[in-house]
Amino acid sequence: MNQDPPEEALDDGEEALQADIDEFVTLDRKGPWKLALLVARRVTPGEGTGVRIDYQPRSGLNAFRRISAGEFARRASTTPRRVMALLDAWNRLAADGVVPHAAALRPDTNIESPDTGEYPFYGKNGYYRSWEATGLSTERRDAVEKEAEKSGTRPSAVTYYGSRHSLCELG
Repeated sequence: MNQDPPEEALDDGEEALQADIDEFVTLDRKGPWKLALLVARRVTPGEGTGVRIDYQPRSGLNAFRRISAGEFARRASTTPRRVMALLDAWNRLAADGVVPHAAALRPDTNIESPDTGEYPFYGKNGYYRSWEATGLSTERRDAVEKEAEKSGTRPSAVTYYGSRHSLCELG
């Protein structure tokens, strides 16, 4: 592969460089909430695998489509559990009064994505629960959290336990 610069080297300038850095920072701080918003606007849990058309109140002319988590996941090349975990994270944030509940959203709803510094998406105090995307049962999750607490680790930390000292990933 030729690494030589083109004959006429172009400099797109400091402004373009800073614009890319600013976009990175925005996605880094707000990206997960943007994903959750997109799911919240379009997914209706428990709707099987179909597409549903909802009509906006007081106007039978404006319609928007909502689909099941399974259909959204299929189209987005992800898993239904991940889609539901994103939806649940959004609705937890809504329960805290920060954003509208998913059921109240419409495709034209424009919401500024919350900052993950103020409203953490991942982590110990985050709204997203990664175990929800794995299909871990509530009983198993509770047992893992209890065992992690006893051993002084996080539920997602790698830990040794049992007489065989087998390495187990919890969470």
